[in-house]
Amino acid sequence: MKSMIIVLIIIAATFVWLGNNGSDVTVKTTAMGTIKYTDDFEIHLTQAGRLFDTFMIFGGHLDRKLHNSFSDYSLGALEIGEASLIQRDYPDFHLCKSSGASLAQGKIRSLSLIAENQVIADILEDSIALHDERLTAGSERTCIELRGYQVEPTTILLKENSMDISQDIIPSLRNMDLYLIDGAEIRDCQTVI
Repeated sequence: MKSMIIVLIIIAATFVWLGNNGSDVTVKTTAMGTIKYTDDFEIHLTQAGRLFDTFMIFGGHLDRKLHNSFSDYSLGALEIGEASLIQRDYPDFHLCKSSGASLAQGKIRSLSLIAENQVIADILEDSIALHDERLTAGSERTCIELRGYQVEPTTILLKENSMDISQDIIPSLRNMDLYLIDGAEIRDCQTVI
């Protein structure tokens, strides 16, 4: 029975990042690295690189309300440099009916974001809501400037018994773009392209 539970946890973690089910942001940064706490897990993260870029949002989701999710938010986003290049030839590329839409779709990144604090979480949530409103209204896209670090999980512990499940889960997460965000600002896409 215990092995069946572990297998179910591995399957869930492969498809959904381990999160905190809507509770307040719980991230602790120390000299040894960053620890993300969720209802069921303690995830130790190491920095893999710096992030300072602006993105055009093409979709977003609040992940921390999902059971077994690492990240707080997911964004489908296009780096603003890529957006500028596409816009030269296809000014309406952000519209599905545009000939340039397929170029943009091929360059959209899936970003998994961990908010360092509640202020950042609120900005990320506001950007997703604004994107949804603008999409419904058929108006311009929403852009967001993100600052922080690309992070990689090094250890994943079950809170209940401190069982280390890292070797079962981390290999399935190697290709994910996971970022700890310590700064964010919603931007007008027209001024940054």
